Amino acid sequence: MVEDMVCQATSTGDIPISSITPAFEYLRPISGLVGFKYLYTQTVAKQASDWVLDWMAYYVNFDDWALTYGIGVGTAITLWELGSEPGPVSKNPIGVHFDFGVRYLLGSEAEYLKEGSIQVVGDQVTFLPEQSKTDMIHPHFRIRVSF
Repeated sequence: MVEDMVCQATSTGDIPISSITPAFEYLRPISGLVGFKYLYTQTVAKQASDWVLDWMAYYVNFDDWALTYGIGVGTAITLWELGSEPGPVSKNPIGVHFDFGVRYLLGSEAEYLKEGSIQVVGDQVTFLPEQSKTDMIHPHFRIRVSF
């Protein structure tokens, strides 16, 4: 026998970005980059209980890829370095750094879902994707390990 279950379904979207940024010592703090963006919308169903929402199901409703390239400006704060030599540019590559800055990313066209793009009528689910260029201004913060 299966008891009646109450569950909560939530759809969200995200755009993870992966890129290659060549390191040119003479261009600091400016950098160029090339890579891709992965746009996706997912639905997560969770069972409601008195204390916690328990994960039940996960589904990627819609996804697409977009090429990206751009330019960025930023700086890094060295948190730890192994035996560095004095000077503006460390000669020892082993270290941990906190990088932060902003990038202007130009991107190819991609399809994606916006709020209201998933329509459910009875048992039928319909997706109404949007399509546009994926240009964006992207602030970034990261911990970088160099070796």
